[in-house]
Amino acid sequence: MIKIYKIFTLLFIPCFLSSSFNYSQEKSDIQEMNLYGSVKSLKMIKHYADVEEFDEITREQDTTKEIYYVGMEMGPAFLQFSSNQVNAERSPRYELSFFGGFVPFRALRLGLNLNGYLIEPFDLYSPETGISISNIHAQIQILPFTSNNIFANIQGGWSTCINHHPNGFDSKGISGKIGVGYNYVLGKNIFASVIFNYGFGKFNNVNSPDVLITNQHYNAYEIAIGITYRKFKIKKI
Repeated sequence: MIKIYKIFTLLFIPCFLSSSFNYSQEKSDIQEMNLYGSVKSLKMIKHYADVEEFDEITREQDTTKEIYYVGMEMGPAFLQFSSNQVNAERSPRYELSFFGGFVPFRALRLGLNLNGYLIEPFDLYSPETGISISNIHAQIQILPFTSNNIFANIQGGWSTCINHHPNGFDSKGISGKIGVGYNYVLGKNIFASVIFNYGFGKFNNVNSPDVLITNQHYNAYEIAIGITYRKFKIKKI
């Protein structure tokens, strides 16, 4: 009887241990699968949360539209003003601009720019001094990229040269500017800008009994710092 008991014990215990080991292994596999599923679910939840946040930001950006803008620019201009009678050297001058316009869509701004160069300061106590150039320009600014604030600047229009010298004459002509700039956000509606322009113009000849001036023209390299107020509105989605 004892021998039968020993034989039964030797046969049963390995089977029991094997079954217990298999059960433990299956339980561990199930727990591992559950853990993997939980981690994967958390990752999916985070992914959809990130997508939802990105969509929310995009919707906020798409709900505003720029309507109009006004501003001013100023800075040094390295200008050469010459004619057939006088070949002046290029020298640093002062440039000032006031501008404003509207925005038909994101990549285009259309406006008016009043700008000029002070070649020689005017003096109330010496009325025979003072030379300046004043321009009235139509202005187009193109913003080709959505990822940054680089813009191209194109201007063109009418120009007037004012000369208070005894032998000087006021004259009219045409002028323009081309350049490139970059906008910086300072606040909700306030923007700063740096712009590099090449300006040019040509004036009518002066033909009088005392003075003959032909082929009056100028060109200038400008570096201007600007400040702009931009008005936005909420778009209806």
